[in-house]
Amino acid sequence: MKIIGKGQKKPKPIRVKIREMEIGDIESVWNMGEKQFLEIERLNWDWSPESIGKYLDPEEGFGFIAEKNGEVAGFILVEYSWSLQKRKAGSIEWIMVGRKYRHAGIGTQLIKRALTKLRRNGMKEVIATIWSKNKPSLKTFNKMDFKTRGKLIFKSRRL
Repeated sequence: MKIIGKGQKKPKPIRVKIREMEIGDIESVWNMGEKQFLEIERLNWDWSPESIGKYLDPEEGFGFIAEKNGEVAGFILVEYSWSLQKRKAGSIEWIMVGRKYRHAGIGTQLIKRALTKLRRNGMKEVIATIWSKNKPSLKTFNKMDFKTRGKLIFKSRRL
């Protein structure tokens, strides 16, 4: 991951096409996330083509694809009705920007598009769970006025 240090210029924003995810995008999304989300998967999150497909069901949620020259540059997958107690709260479940497209505003564009769709569909709140080590993602969500509501610690052990 390229971290922009003091005195380094920030890359210019990249113009991408943001569109609704389609069934033909599942493999590209899965391939892009496979290596990055391997650690998460080990902790029992379900990163599989089947789980990605649920975001094509308009009752469950939605996904957006950021595309540059026909290539998937990034994606966001969002769930409606995060919990039974918070039926008007959506959840950003997965977001990723390809390595060569990072630090150019694509994640922000994806989040803005998702927030707009959530609002249009009656959601009053959105939740995002972010790994504490993912400093660029934390910075992006903070910049977009997401507040830390608490800290979750996930523990696991092999049986």
